[in-house]
Amino acid sequence: METFVETGDARLWTIAEGEGVPVILCPGGPGCCDYLEPVANLLQGRARTIRFDPRGCGRSSLAANYTFEQSLTDMEAIRTHYGIERWVVAGHSAGAEMALAYALAHPERALGIVCLSGGRIVNDRDWHDAYARG
Repeated sequence: METFVETGDARLWTIAEGEGVPVILCPGGPGCCDYLEPVANLLQGRARTIRFDPRGCGRSSLAANYTFEQSLTDMEAIRTHYGIERWVVAGHSAGAEMALAYALAHPERALGIVCLSGGRIVNDRDWHDAYARG
């Protein structure tokens, strides 16, 4: 079901599909529209996925400069709109960092976290040295 969620001065495009454990899928970027439908399809039959276009992207309203904290507030508005008590927060690339930040800011709302190819919080090249050290 596609719908728009009002949050502050923005109108966010969202879509909820499936049944089961609620999972929000955060796209990367920042500045990327929703492209995580293939991931949602993998979860079909196991999860209720919620995808969205962040403010200023795709079908969501244009936005002036906004903060990382505003993006977390937008995620909370989506959760509230859909009446979800707790959900898994998942994201790809910069969306993985968004998912992690949301889980840290709202631990009582996060059932779990999934980070797909996140890379700016931890240098993913350092694993070679760690592996060599044992």
